[in-house]
Amino acid sequence: MDEKSSKVNVNHGSLLSLLGNVLVAIPTLLALTSFIIILAVVVYYGWGAFAFNFPSFLLSDPYFNMRAGGIAPMIFGTFALVTGAMAIAIPLGVMASIYLTEYLAEGKVKFFLNQVINNLAGVPSIIFGLFGLSLFIKELRIGADPISGAGPSLVVGWLVLGFMALPIMVKSTSVALLSVPRSFKEASLSLGATKWQSIITITNP
Repeated sequence: MDEKSSKVNVNHGSLLSLLGNVLVAIPTLLALTSFIIILAVVVYYGWGAFAFNFPSFLLSDPYFNMRAGGIAPMIFGTFALVTGAMAIAIPLGVMASIYLTEYLAEGKVKFFLNQVINNLAGVPSIIFGLFGLSLFIKELRIGADPISGAGPSLVVGWLVLGFMALPIMVKSTSVALLSVPRSFKEASLSLGATKWQSIITITNP
């Protein structure tokens, strides 16, 4: 009787495992198929223009209502946007994570800040975009046209994208700092290094 029940349990577990694999595989295949179709359509309709005007396509400006020409401003804008945003997010994120992991004592304040950072890391990007539009452009009028009150602004893009990446930067850096063995820090302090010197030379690298 026990042998039969064990076989039934094994078969039941195998069926559940198979069902779980199928339920995971179906959406994965659908997503992969959709990606392949989109990529194929883009390559099919865009490869002719790209191959025909390869150097100028990357180095020239668009014209004819963005239906002809190149993508040089898009490449430069993306590079400038990411560079400025990372210049904001990386220093602030590293300094904030050092303060949270090395200086701030355990307690309600640290717990509250960690919860805030976790929640901000899960906020959709559209929310950050609307916040940047409302605060930086509509209220502070950074880069806005004095008459219409609207307009593109690279500085606003830096601020919004930098603040959007900041929670992720803080969490990832905090995890990296906490992974350093405590014995390394104690050895550095025992050799006469200050806490800040230990952080810069032992923990942070």
